[in-house]
Amino acid sequence: MGFRIFLDECGLPWSDYGNYKGMDIGAQNSILYVSEWGLLLWSKWISKSDNILLSSRWWKKIEDPIHQPRCREEALEQIAYCAKWLLKRIEHKGDFSVWTHPYQMSFGMKPGWRSAHSQGVALQLISRASEVRSDVSLQPVLEPLLRAFEVPVDDGGLRDTGDGDDWWYTKFAQNDVRTPRVLNGMLFSLLALLDVANRH
Repeated sequence: MGFRIFLDECGLPWSDYGNYKGMDIGAQNSILYVSEWGLLLWSKWISKSDNILLSSRWWKKIEDPIHQPRCREEALEQIAYCAKWLLKRIEHKGDFSVWTHPYQMSFGMKPGWRSAHSQGVALQLISRASEVRSDVSLQPVLEPLLRAFEVPVDDGGLRDTGDGDDWWYTKFAQNDVRTPRVLNGMLFSLLALLDVANRH
């Protein structure tokens, strides 16, 4: 069976990777897909003019339409649920914070890997959810989450410094593991940071 996505009863997307590139990953909650699902609902139901560029057309793979929202209020509930789910999973690392993925992935990523791409998109969702829901707040976590973009990968952050003083926001980050510089990860990170900066 190939990759598929399904929604649970709260509208949270699960990514079922199955056996992916020889790794038995199974069904997981992807930080990126949870965030993008919330942003897709925002574009469709909350702000018709606020169209957000998403990484791919992965949502077309959702096989269970039964839990998709049928009205604005249901969409808002799912957006808030996704945002609160993300807020509960922030890991604090001293003066900065990150989201980590508890499953293995490409390029030798072991459980606990990080992603600038995912982190930026998650900030986009929480920023929007906090504008319309009093039970979602970005302010207490905004600065530490942004600071992670300044911290080198080998120190637990999201910035790949390579062999010199250059920088790159990496899609796949793990201490002491060198991964290819994935262009779409860098570009979506920059777009997300610009979007969040413009909203705050």
